[in-house]
Amino acid sequence: MKKKISRYRTLIIFGIVFTILLSGIFYWVYRGILKNAGLLEGKEETVIFDKHYVMIVDGSYADYWNDVYTVASEAAAENNAYIELKMRDMDSDYTMSDLMNKSIYSKVDGIILQYTGESGLDTKIDEAAKEGIPVVTLLNDAPETGRISYVGINAYSLGQIYSDFFAGIFTGDDRSDNIVFFITDSDPSRNQQQIFNQARAGILSRVPAGGHISISSVEVPADQLFSASEVIRSNFKYSEKCPDYVVCFDTATTDIVYQALLDYNLLGDVKVLGYYTSDTIVKGIEDENVIATLMLDTHDMGRYAVEALVDYGTDGYNNAYYTIPSKLVKKGDTGIAQE
Repeated sequence: MKKKISRYRTLIIFGIVFTILLSGIFYWVYRGILKNAGLLEGKEETVIFDKHYVMIVDGSYADYWNDVYTVASEAAAENNAYIELKMRDMDSDYTMSDLMNKSIYSKVDGIILQYTGESGLDTKIDEAAKEGIPVVTLLNDAPETGRISYVGINAYSLGQIYSDFFAGIFTGDDRSDNIVFFITDSDPSRNQQQIFNQARAGILSRVPAGGHISISSVEVPADQLFSASEVIRSNFKYSEKCPDYVVCFDTATTDIVYQALLDYNLLGDVKVLGYYTSDTIVKGIEDENVIATLMLDTHDMGRYAVEALVDYGTDGYNNAYYTIPSKLVKKGDTGIAQE
């Protein structure tokens, strides 16, 4: 009797072990089928972050902001945080304030904002601050608001960069050139206007004796592509009145300028200083129709923005100003080709 019970027990144990082994085999075979079908991609591991940040930017700087976002995401991940990108489409009815509203309502842990000076945006920054959500402004500052930090360019330094560039061009004694700066009229703190003023003063102070340089600015609506195109094109309709050089303060403006010059058969006659990179700008530089383009350091912009939020969240204080390097690059310089 005991032998029979022992035999039954052995069979039961064997059955259990066999069932477990068989289940394991079926599981790995099934998993292999799913993996080969690509149904397990991105589902290997779930990551839970401590912080949720939002980066709100305008689409007219899309190429630049995508690069900044990549760096910022990496920096945030190193601090166990996730950044969500909200980019305002230039053709969308959503405003920057609308995107701020959504972020505040979602009670995010921090906001990285390209400050455009849009009506009501100051109020939204202060509203976020009251809700305990720190805001870092990019490219343009909003010092009268409750923002915790500003990350951007130094107007004086950039004006000097443009001044040095043109000083290297205007070497003849009888130069007579017309330079036009296209300034986006949504620039709130007039940072671009400060750059223009600094560049203009520097260029004029270095004009060779006998030379005559005319330098002016044209405001371009940054939030409406059609209106921006109309304003820009009006400067090239009459070839005898065309500027000799144009300076652009964003990528979208540079692309519009290039297309207008192409349409009016003025490529080569009007020299363009662009802003960051796009397929059009890279081609223009290769063809020497864009003589240089301004490169802003995406690495520092992204890392400093995250650093400001992390430091504030950890210590309750942080740097109020972060300055990023910039330079004009031309054909043959490193860092201009698109990846």
